[in-house]
Amino acid sequence: MRKESTMIEEKNITVYICDKEEAPVVYSNDFSDSADAVLAECRRMGCLPFHLVSITGIRWDEELSPWAHSPIVAKNDHFTGEADGYLQLLENKIVPYVRTIVPNGKCNMLHGYSMGGLFALYAAHHSQLFDAYVAPSASVWYPDFVSYVREHDFINIPKCIYLSIGSLESRTKNVYLSKTESNMEELYHLYKERQVTAIFERNPGNHYKDVPMRIAKGLNWTLRELEGKKGI
Repeated sequence: MRKESTMIEEKNITVYICDKEEAPVVYSNDFSDSADAVLAECRRMGCLPFHLVSITGIRWDEELSPWAHSPIVAKNDHFTGEADGYLQLLENKIVPYVRTIVPNGKCNMLHGYSMGGLFALYAAHHSQLFDAYVAPSASVWYPDFVSYVREHDFINIPKCIYLSIGSLESRTKNVYLSKTESNMEELYHLYKERQVTAIFERNPGNHYKDVPMRIAKGLNWTLRELEGKKGI
């Protein structure tokens, strides 16, 4: 795959371009530069072709949290609730830039791991640009997020939503993190009730185990579901 890189408002944007011009475009909110490892796992799994847009340099707690909250995981958490502003940057500057490079992608997917997954699921209620959402080990423990989903409709009903969790992620004394699995299961049922094609998978291990593999599993499932719906 060839790639093109730029910076947009202190975000590092790297576009990995596959040989199929009309392949889906996956926008991935990444904590670090993990694209090569994810792409290697995708090749191993035999994923369908896709263009990957890796976005790093995100202010992780600030720009991916949907609303402000006091520290939850660590004392230096800084949840300032700037997700709406980051979504505007994504829609108004990052996506238009990517379209100059891969103008013929037939659909868009939004991916994120951990807080990136939380942001993706939040964006599903505010954006019309994305057809599917991939949220492995998403931080759905975030206070009031399940209530938010329960009380807010989608602008456009997604074609697919992928959820997964590690088997040990909820085994903690932290009152918020301990609800991750039950919250994700409730979200899965809420999405199904709204006629969204969704899946909720459980993987062995804690939050940090086999991250590229978990991401690739989510992309693989979603790409194949979209193909079945003639979305790609």
